[in-house]
Amino acid sequence: MKERFLKAAVIACTLAAASCSQAPTAPAPAEYAVLTVETADRTVPRVYSAAIRGRQDIAVYPQVSGTITELKVTEGETVRQGQTLFIIDQVPYKAALRTAEANVQAARAGVATAQLTYDSKKELFARNVVSQYDLSTAENALLTAGTADRCNTMTASWGGLGVLWNAPSATCYIRPQRYTKEFVDREDYFTLSFFGEESRKALQLCGSRSGRDIDKVKECGFTVQAAECGAPYFQEAELVLVCRKRFAQPMDPDNMPQEIKTKWYPEKDYHTLYIGEIVEVLVKD
Repeated sequence: MKERFLKAAVIACTLAAASCSQAPTAPAPAEYAVLTVETADRTVPRVYSAAIRGRQDIAVYPQVSGTITELKVTEGETVRQGQTLFIIDQVPYKAALRTAEANVQAARAGVATAQLTYDSKKELFARNVVSQYDLSTAENALLTAGTADRCNTMTASWGGLGVLWNAPSATCYIRPQRYTKEFVDREDYFTLSFFGEESRKALQLCGSRSGRDIDKVKECGFTVQAAECGAPYFQEAELVLVCRKRFAQPMDPDNMPQEIKTKWYPEKDYHTLYIGEIVEVLVKD
C-alpha cells in the first residue's frame, strides 16, 4: 500500500514540475464588427384609428321608393347635374306602367261602350222602345260603393230594373279592372245615382278616369251623403236607388257566342253580374 502511494506522489510531482517549466501563452487580440453610421431619410409608419368625414353631409333621397340595384357613385366623388347616382329596381314600376296603360285602354273602351249604349238607347227611346229610365241610365248614372268617408264611383251604362225574388231589383255589370268593383265586392250595399244634364261633364270624368289615380268625388265637386244602411250617394243626384247586394257572378265566356267575345271582350275582361234589391229610394226635392 505504501509503495503505491509513493509512486502516485512521484507522478504528481513530476507533472507539477513540467507545468511550471512552460511559459504562459499571451491572449489573441479581440476582433469586433465595425458599422459606419451615416445620415439618411427614413419613413416610420404609424397606424391610427380614424374616420374621414366631409365638411358637409348632404342626404339624397329619390322621389320614389324601391330597392337600389346599382350604385353609380362612391362617397366623396364629385358629381354633376343630371348624373345618375343610383338605379332603383324598375320591375315593379314597369309593371305599374303596364297596368296604368291597360287601365287607360279599358277606360277608353268604357267610354266608347257608353257612347254606343247611349246612342242605341236614344234611338230606341225615340221609337218608344225603351223607357225613360233606360235612357237616363245610359246618360247620367253613377254606381257608388264604400262608406261616406271612403268610396269610389263609376258610370253605370249597362244594367236594368226589374222584379226578382218578389222584390224590386237593379242589375249592374262591372269589368274586373274597375276600381269600384273592389268596393262593391267588399260591401253589402251600393247605390245608383241619376243626375241631370248639368252634371254630364262630371260624369264623363267619372267614366274616363280611375279612382286609383284621382279623387273623383273631389274633382267633380260632389257632396257625399250616407243612406240609412251607410251606403254612400251624392247629394247632387236627382234620384238615388239604394241596393242591397243579393247576387254576384262573373260571366262565363264558355256560354257566350264568339262574336260577342270578339266585339266586347278582346282583352278577356268579362263583366261580373251584380243584382241588388232596391231597399230605399231617394228623390231630390
